[in-house]
Amino acid sequence: MDSVGNNLADPESLLGLLQRGRGKGYLAALEAAPDTVWPLLFECSTHDPRCEREWEDRAEYYAPLMAATHYEYSDVWKAARKRLEGF
Repeated sequence: MDSVGNNLADPESLLGLLQRGRGKGYLAALEAAPDTVWPLLFECSTHDPRCEREWEDRAEYYAPLMAATHYEYSDVWKAARKRLEGF
């Protein structure tokens, strides 16, 4: 947890960089093994800790990264459907 109470990972960790939408995280994710990156992308896509999501759309950050690492989207779709069922 960071100083403002968000559930963000350490800002220098790969997860922390991805959560913040940093270019350094994008590049590091492209170089990392898919087995390392995919759970982090799933976490970022399904548990976005930001409270002002409308200010910064991360779809244009995560989607190309998922495609570049050949991530199987079905897990994210299943999580999204499950979340929408609650509305």
